[in-house]
Amino acid sequence: MVLLSFFRSNKAAQYELLDQTAVVDDSDDRGPGRARRRSQSTHSSENSNRIIYWSTVIIVICALVDVVAFLCTSSTSFRSSDADAGLTRWHRTVDVESLPFKNMYAGLSRLYSDLNAPKSIRDPISNVPKRLFRVDTSSPTSPRVSLISKAHNKIKYGNIWLNDQAFEVTPSIMTIAQFRILDWGMDNCTLKFNAVPETGSTTTTTVQVDIWKRLSDRMVPLDDGMLFQAPRTEYMGSFALPVPGSNLSIPFACHSGSLETFEFSSKVGSISIEPDRVSDDAIVGPYVVQSQTV
Repeated sequence: MVLLSFFRSNKAAQYELLDQTAVVDDSDDRGPGRARRRSQSTHSSENSNRIIYWSTVIIVICALVDVVAFLCTSSTSFRSSDADAGLTRWHRTVDVESLPFKNMYAGLSRLYSDLNAPKSIRDPISNVPKRLFRVDTSSPTSPRVSLISKAHNKIKYGNIWLNDQAFEVTPSIMTIAQFRILDWGMDNCTLKFNAVPETGSTTTTTVQVDIWKRLSDRMVPLDDGMLFQAPRTEYMGSFALPVPGSNLSIPFACHSGSLETFEFSSKVGSISIEPDRVSDDAIVGPYVVQSQTV
């Protein structure tokens, strides 16, 4: 608005000068009168050009100031919004493993808090390990994690790697099974182990296998140090192998979406169980049965 008023005042000044040049002495078309008219016309033209020039310069300067002010304001606002989000403008790398696990069943707790709401009945579900590691601790400073084969076998409850169904425990090798608790309202969990007749064992001597619960507040990546250093939090019990069938049943509390990690180890004796063949519904090794709680 200031620029517009200034421009209008300049135009008015130009029109006033033009009007002044129009008021001339017509009494004499020759001699001094004609020279006077030429002088007035030249002077007014110079003033008009000078006004137009400085008006243009001022307009350009004001426009540049407006552009610089806009860019500064936008930059400040952008950095402020990034700071609120806990990010910086130039570095946006986020550790995915550090992000909280989002509950996929938001609102169901409030829905089922109404005791009069109808509740559907669900059969127990079997949950196979999401991760299954064999860790060689013969070198405490540099434990080795077994690699996963690319061949997999599709079963009823998802894909399970064929090599991951191999279960090995020795005084220096432990097996770590990690489960992601499925579904909502299925928080009665039981840890089980299945050695079906289709499996083979490298030993006939009974080995006592200890079970420890390990701390897992997030998905543990395939990192030797983190796998080896995750602390034990609870001794769950023990069971004997090789015994065909499921001779392990340890109940524990679980929560939808959480991670549960268990260590299988042995102080004395060694055992390695591998499936010779696996049917579509077979679950070999450790698994979790979840029962309905709502």
